[in-house]
Amino acid sequence: MKKQYFRFVVFLAVLGVVLLVVVDIGRKIYVNHLKSAPPQTQILDRIDSDLMPPTSSNPPSSQVDKLEEATDFNYPTFQSRFTLEFRSHPPVQKLRVQNLDSYQLFCLNEILKTRHIDFATDTKGRATTLIIYLPRTPIRQALLNDLSYYKIPYKLD
Repeated sequence: MKKQYFRFVVFLAVLGVVLLVVVDIGRKIYVNHLKSAPPQTQILDRIDSDLMPPTSSNPPSSQVDKLEEATDFNYPTFQSRFTLEFRSHPPVQKLRVQNLDSYQLFCLNEILKTRHIDFATDTKGRATTLIIYLPRTPIRQALLNDLSYYKIPYKLD
């Protein structure tokens, strides 16, 4: 009972400290926002000056004249550079196991799935060919030994 009460008190203390930190950060952000905002009178003066008609005696120039006087602008752009690094794949060797019956195909499928070896099947008529993509690792030699042990004929490409 005392442990639970102690844990609850510690939890409340930590929660209170976190709440105080969040409130302090929020207050600082709010105060900085108020300092950076221009006074309301400056905004009203700027709006009034924009709405007032020009007092010059020159007639208003046309849009075409303004376009002729326009200078080149440098628009802001963001330049990004990306580098793509592809994983290097170990060299792969194809192993073809031809003329499999359904039981052999099922057993080899399960073995290849458990060892996470990529393979494909090609069925033409009643003949099924299993194409195994062997990486050059110890798994390769173990699979070749298994095929030899079970007397399953294979051909390396």
